[in-house]
Formats: sequence, C-alpha cells, structure tokens
Amino acid sequence: MKRSVGYAYPWDYIGDPAAASRAATLGLDAVAVAASYHATRAATPLHPHHRIFEAEHAACYVPVREQAWRGHRLVPALPAWDPDGDSFGNACRQLTAEGLQTEAWIVLTHNSALGRGHPDLVVRNAFGDVYPYALCPAAQDVQEYCLTLVEEIVRSDPVHGVVLEACGPMGVEHGGKHDKIEFAEWDEARLALLSLCFCQACERRYAAAGVERGHLARLVRMGVDAGSGTIEDCLGDELAAAVAAIRTGIAKELRAMLVARCRSVDPNVRITVHGSDDPWATGSFATLQPAVGEGIEGVVA
Repeated sequence: MKRSVGYAYPWDYIGDPAAASRAATLGLDAVAVAASYHATRAATPLHPHHRIFEAEHAACYVPVREQAWRGHRLVPALPAWDPDGDSFGNACRQLTAEGLQTEAWIVLTHNSALGRGHPDLVVRNAFGDVYPYALCPAAQDVQEYCLTLVEEIVRSDPVHGVVLEACGPMGVEHGGKHDKIEFAEWDEARLALLSLCFCQACERRYAAAGVERGHLARLVRMGVDAGSGTIEDCLGDELAAAVAAIRTGIAKELRAMLVARCRSVDPNVRITVHGSDDPWATGSFATLQPAVGEGIEGVVA
C-alpha cells in the first residue's frame, strides 16, 4: 500500500493557525511531527510571524516526566521556546482536527547537549577525537535513553506510527555545526574509517569478538592518512568483515529493542526507520544490515 507522509516540526504550528489546514490540502496520508530533534536552524517561509526559527539545542518536545527519567544518566532537555513542554502534542492535535494521521518523528543518537555532558558515552575515533553530537548506542546508558525516549513519546499522545532517525551509530558527518570537513576531500572509505568508534563500550565489543583494539586503531589511522583504497584494503578482508559484523550488530540490537518497547506501549503502532543498506553507514540513515528486523513496516532510504 502506498502512503504519503509529510515531515514537520512543532514550531511550524505554534502561532500559525493555518498550518494544519495547509497540510490537509496536500493530499497526505499522515504527518510525521518531530517529537525529539537535534539543534537546528530552520526556514519557515509560510509562518505569519517569522521566516527563520532556531532550535538552539537538542530537545524533547513532549513532557519530560521526572518519574520516567529518574535514575537515568541521560535525560532529554526541554526547549526554551516551549514553556508548557507539549509542543508535539499541540501540533498533533491540530493535525488530527484536520483529519490527518500523525506519526512521531524521533531523532535518537544525535544529541550534542547530552554528548557534551557525557563524553564517555559518545563516539571516539581511532585518533582519539571525540564527536560530542554522537551518542554511541553500544553503551547501555545510551540504549536505555533511546528506549525511554521512545516509550515516553508513544505514551504521551495517540499516534499512528513512529519514524526512527539516527537509529544506530552516528559518524564523522552530520555534526550539526557549520561543517568544514569537506575541504579535506575524504572519500567514502575515509569517512567510514573516521566513523568507527573506539569508546569504552565499543572496545568491549571488539574484545568480545576477538578484535584487538590497538591493532584496529593503527590500521584505521593508516587508512585515513593513506587517502585511497577500500576499507578492505585498509583493514584486510577478515578484519573488515569482523568489524562490520560488530557495527551492524549494534544497530540491529538497538532496532530490535526499540521495536519491542514501542509494541509494549502500543501493539498496533506503525514503525518506520531511516536507514541504508551500506554496512558502514552511520548518521541519520544508519545501516540496516544484516537485516531490517521484524516489526518494522517502512524504511526511509
């Protein structure tokens, strides 16, 4: 069955009583509204009061209940521009009144605000450089954050589905700042090598799979600076396959846990995930290898 789903932000509906009715005229089946999102600057060309909107930090757009988050190391922030903490619900209610289905668009591991406060839980490359925007889902604290975030969003308002973005490891790209890495002219293999994580949680997974961390890091550094060659050329076929299996396993594990948590709250919720068939893919469209997994109805590729 073909479905058309539009993407929107809560701030599109704050102060614009015509926004939901405009969406209804587009012939959409549903609108996926951001329920958790990273820092961004967005154009708002149709809003009656402004043309640029800036979300200064990553935030959750549903109420952050103390009871749900008590004891967690990672707790999402509320946006300063939303005094009642329910901008997602407000937008969904406006869209529902226009006869549209709503889905919760949830960004998971892309969060600079939490990453800067917890540097031990973010991606660290083979050179020791830290990516503060990139929560590493190999870490249990990050997994628990993602699970609780999804559960709280699905519980907060009745939605037809969820759309999971950054559902896996983040990498060297898509950092959120005015990025200048393109001037290094790294190719896809170099970007993938720079996206391999060496945080403590990932190092434990390497060790469990028999991959020696120091040897892998040396090969990655050499491969980045070599400037050419495939990942297999840099690491060797056997090691590349072993590392790819670890990396795809982390993303697969997170997807399975999130599907189970969503289903525990609402057995009928539709689950869509952003993803790529590239085993080395990171970021908003993290790898879906070796298999998408059960319970996911749609993929934004």
